[in-house]
Amino acid sequence: MLPEQSYLYVTYLKGDEMMTTQSMTKEASSVLCQINQNPITVIELTKLTGFSEPYCDLVLTQMEMAGLVAKEEGCFIRCQ
Repeated sequence: MLPEQSYLYVTYLKGDEMMTTQSMTKEASSVLCQINQNPITVIELTKLTGFSEPYCDLVLTQMEMAGLVAKEEGCFIRCQ
């Protein structure tokens, strides 16, 4: 079962400036906490977090779009 909200990344305009708001659930945060500069696969993350593979894949895709993680050769690393 997927949590209602995994990760929210919103960009909006405030006057002439583009602002970015990020909000992360506990579940998404626990996935991110497992990622560092050592490459890790989705399967490894499922074992560490207890979340399903589709859920981890969804969260990682959203984090990749937000620039928090990068995918290299099927593994994820945390962006600086």
